Amino acid sequence: LQQLDSVNEYFILVRPGEDRCLQETDNFHIVEVQCPTYFLWEQVALPLSLARIKPDLVHCTSNTAPLYCPYPLVLTLHDIIFLEKKKGNYRSLYQRLGRVYRRCVVPRVLPKCKLIITVSDFERTHIRRTLSLDPSVIVTIHNGLSPLFNPSKKDRAIVEKYISAESYLFFLGNTDPKKNTPNTLKAYSLYLEQSKRKLPL
Repeated sequence: LQQLDSVNEYFILVRPGEDRCLQETDNFHIVEVQCPTYFLWEQVALPLSLARIKPDLVHCTSNTAPLYCPYPLVLTLHDIIFLEKKKGNYRSLYQRLGRVYRRCVVPRVLPKCKLIITVSDFERTHIRRTLSLDPSVIVTIHNGLSPLFNPSKKDRAIVEKYISAESYLFFLGNTDPKKNTPNTLKAYSLYLEQSKRKLPL
């Protein structure tokens, strides 16, 4: 977007931190907004910053948004796992609080959105049916892949320390139930039983 659009003006509001994927240009401004917690950042500091900027459109990219936003709002809602019945135990307080926060905020924010973006047609259907949304208000925009993500020769040396095979199946998960590790392992077991080519996981 930054390379394509030199006409419109953008303000990217972020918390302070090292993880920067953009540099400022004449029409792209990075605004650091400080606040001790994410809840206060999104519900207090962000609306105050927006009031100074007075944008034509606000796009929140990570499932939640300010409950008070007098500007047209677009929300990227990746999934609604936090609204589903909890499977297993969340080990960290951070995960539990995040789930509670999303459960409280998202249903109240969605009716205020001009547009809701999600990342797959499956999620679009699931979100629309679960929350009884008008189909015209929710669209799919698939995740993009940056050219920055290219195979690196040094990565192969790291992989070879753990996996000797040239080809393999890679599953990135953790103990969070939404990662669905038990079913992934069951599926891998079926794959080993039924497939002639048995790639390591």
